[in-house]
Amino acid sequence: RMVTDPSRQPSAMPGVALTGMVRSFKGDWGFVNSESFDGDLFVGLRSNPHLAGELSAGDQIMFSISVGGGGKAEAVDVQVLVSNAGLAAA
Repeated sequence: RMVTDPSRQPSAMPGVALTGMVRSFKGDWGFVNSESFDGDLFVGLRSNPHLAGELSAGDQIMFSISVGGGGKAEAVDVQVLVSNAGLAAA
């Protein structure tokens, strides 16, 4: 397993506003990557009810990191900066 700098873990950055890209998204959850941290960060619609629908792989987003009770970090306050989905059907 790769050893990473603890300060580059998403859980070390609660409340920090970051930008990144959606790596994958299926159903109502997925993963985000950012140059600001190592590895994947969970993103789910349950914690982002303001999003109109699902995110798409390749979307560029702005978000904050929230660390839950179990120490699990996730992306919250997600805002899509550039959508990779193209035009959505009406």
